[in-house]
Amino acid sequence: MFNPHKFETTVHGCPSVKVSFRAATDMWILTDLVSTEVGWLTTARMVKEPNETVIYVDDVYLFKQQVHATTTELTSEGLSMLGTQLIAEDMAAGVDPTLWRANNLRGYFHSHVHMDVMPSGQDEQQTMDFRDKYEYPWVLRGIVNKKHKMKLDLYWFERDMIINDIDWEIDYTTGSERKAHWTTEIGSLVESLYANTSKVVTPVSYPMGSFSDPHGPRDYRRLGEFAPRQNGERYFGQPTLVTP
Repeated sequence: MFNPHKFETTVHGCPSVKVSFRAATDMWILTDLVSTEVGWLTTARMVKEPNETVIYVDDVYLFKQQVHATTTELTSEGLSMLGTQLIAEDMAAGVDPTLWRANNLRGYFHSHVHMDVMPSGQDEQQTMDFRDKYEYPWVLRGIVNKKHKMKLDLYWFERDMIINDIDWEIDYTTGSERKAHWTTEIGSLVESLYANTSKVVTPVSYPMGSFSDPHGPRDYRRLGEFAPRQNGERYFGQPTLVTP
């Protein structure tokens, strides 16, 4: 399981995160079972409680992806397949559309295997895709590893703000049947990025701040710092579901 650490967040009044024990268990099993990097999405709800704002991380969903020792590919195809599946399941179950899980996939997590949990340039770019491609108002990014570390960063796009290393805690318990479930899911959805090819992997260095931002240069990693909006930039409404 992941161990809490001394959090770096110093922004007053920022949300805290409560990860369900079920979600924490699922994320640890995925991290432990897969020898390469691997990514997943979670449902995440930002709720204003009487004394604080809390982000609840509820459930974990693996999406179709290609992986390598040092990368996992977050693609529109993989996200679309997952969203379509969840909508079909919720429609069949008669779930109110306002409660569809696909509309709450606000958590983006991936494993760094044995490496540290600091983000790479690719990690930053993929996180920004939730703003630029899918118009999310916010996304919770998590990076974990096999050393039981988990680091969460809140990308609060509608406020032009990032909260680095946000506080988190594990909330409640769940069953222990999850390992068999994820073993089956991994076998069907996760494949080697370079399977059956002779492609030579060339290490790529991603210097901090090098990722492309169509809205102009911004450093979202500085703790609690606001970035000015550019002329013509609009606020983000509810996220648009990506469908095939």
